[in-house]
Amino acid sequence: MKDNLIYYKTTADFDNTGEVLIYKSLLELLRNHGQVVIDDSTKTPRLFLERIKIQDSERLSSISKLTFSSSLWRSALQYCFRKKRVFFVTGIGAHSVKGIKSAIKNIVATVYCTGLRLFGVKLIRLGMSMQFAGKPAELSEVLLSKSFNHYYVRDSISLKNCQKAGVKKVKLAPDLSWAYNIGVKQTKINHNKIILSFREYAGTKDKQVEYKKRLSAAIISLCELINKLLPNSSFILTHQVNADLKFMGEIKSHLSENGFQSELVEEFITLDNASNYYTDANLVISNRLHVLLLAYKFGGLPIAFTDLQNHLKIKGIFEDSQLGQLLFDFNYKTPELTQLLQNVIENRERLLSSTKETAKSNKLELERITKTIFS
Repeated sequence: MKDNLIYYKTTADFDNTGEVLIYKSLLELLRNHGQVVIDDSTKTPRLFLERIKIQDSERLSSISKLTFSSSLWRSALQYCFRKKRVFFVTGIGAHSVKGIKSAIKNIVATVYCTGLRLFGVKLIRLGMSMQFAGKPAELSEVLLSKSFNHYYVRDSISLKNCQKAGVKKVKLAPDLSWAYNIGVKQTKINHNKIILSFREYAGTKDKQVEYKKRLSAAIISLCELINKLLPNSSFILTHQVNADLKFMGEIKSHLSENGFQSELVEEFITLDNASNYYTDANLVISNRLHVLLLAYKFGGLPIAFTDLQNHLKIKGIFEDSQLGQLLFDFNYKTPELTQLLQNVIENRERLLSSTKETAKSNKLELERITKTIFS
């Protein structure tokens, strides 16, 4: 393990707790397998580094005055014929390769990565969702994939997309958030506490206005059903992405107009304060994947509520983890939605227990995969 030097490329936004969650999860996994190096220059937001809890010894500035890329190349040349192994880890999050411009970027990246590999660097892509548009995009990804030693996507839909494109070495790994340990004991639930957290759009940009309109109406309808099945429900509106606060404020106004008991949390939810809001919740309902995959850790049953035909990331990851019963399409008619909701409420403990068992299994699989990569 001490002979592994792991350059970890981090490019996430500090104002998106879901991205912080997956980057921090992978960082904690990587620490078990070598010395991690993270770019702490001005290119990486200071607040992001604080939120993933970077250690001083992991800062690029602690070992080099060079840029991240230059330092990686220096290590590649320095240790090419020595015992110490150099790794480059990248690729986390959602990737959409579309058009000639994206294809050219992939080709440039292929040249860069192939050069690193020729000097003995092990290249890892892990934790991705992948979509392609057009043959040039697919072919460029096939070329790029050849320069990597390991290439893992996080859902079966992305796996099929890559296989269809011709990426031969693609494999499936669970979403990285499953590996994150909150280190907090769960408390008794408050059956009236319902967490709502939504983005105003999902899918293609040309359908944002339509999606928002339908989603807003669907949320109110869902809350009406919840209030019938769980009288006196209190709806707590949160956000893990700063851009979502405005929309949640609009939902709060709609709920108040319809006589619902609700509270808008204006504080941004981070990994550090999440327990203040998610602890003891009965249900957590969202169209953001990592709201659901963080909040369930505090004991709330996660329900994905979105347009499932156009929100494939959530659909794919939930179905891969046998959580299909927790997928609610906001296009469902009231009778169908009522039946699904009633089933979830009646079987809450069983479903939550199943979710936790899935989490344990996925965490073990991620540990196995990373052990295999770095052994």
